[in-house]
Amino acid sequence: MLMTRRIEDKLRLLPVWHNVDRSEVAAFSRMLADLVALETAGKTAQDVALALLVEIRPDLYEAKGRSELERLATGKAFEELEEELSDLRNKVSDLLCPTCEAPLVERIPDADFDSFECGHVQGGYYPQACPHDPAFPPLTDYELKCEQAGSADWLCVASPLTRMAKRNYLSHAMGSTARGAKNRLIEKYNREARPKGGFKLNLDDAAWS
Repeated sequence: MLMTRRIEDKLRLLPVWHNVDRSEVAAFSRMLADLVALETAGKTAQDVALALLVEIRPDLYEAKGRSELERLATGKAFEELEEELSDLRNKVSDLLCPTCEAPLVERIPDADFDSFECGHVQGGYYPQACPHDPAFPPLTDYELKCEQAGSADWLCVASPLTRMAKRNYLSHAMGSTARGAKNRLIEKYNREARPKGGFKLNLDDAAWS
């Protein structure tokens, strides 16, 4: 049937003889034995693959060349690519947030200041922790104090109580009342902590000082 299709459909057959010789093939089918075949005896899998490629895709073989195809067949090209990618990762690592790999937005070398797209800030006077950091400080790591800052204004200040809170500066907030100032400060914290869900403090249940 295979030989019939070869003739009727003008198929090109390239038998691969593995662990057999011409006499064994002829004993099975003289017609198959008469075809030009690729014998695997004394050849590596790489040699067989390249020989098949020459017959099946001569255009690809000529375009790449044997040396390049051998690099691909042995995996050496992929090893070299992995090394290049590793080198590239090392070169750009300081341009990404160490926690979430968000890109660098601003860098001031003289001030040792780096700001990343996620909100993380390294160096400077007002450091900000990455909001994706599992150790991002909860609002309970700050002491919120409100005091009147004039006849009509109130100021709410967040004092860090823990080491991690000291790495995430939470600025003050103003309001017409102590409640309003604290409300704004909590809203600011929730915006910064949004990837972690924020503190989501219910203002009605909060203790106001």
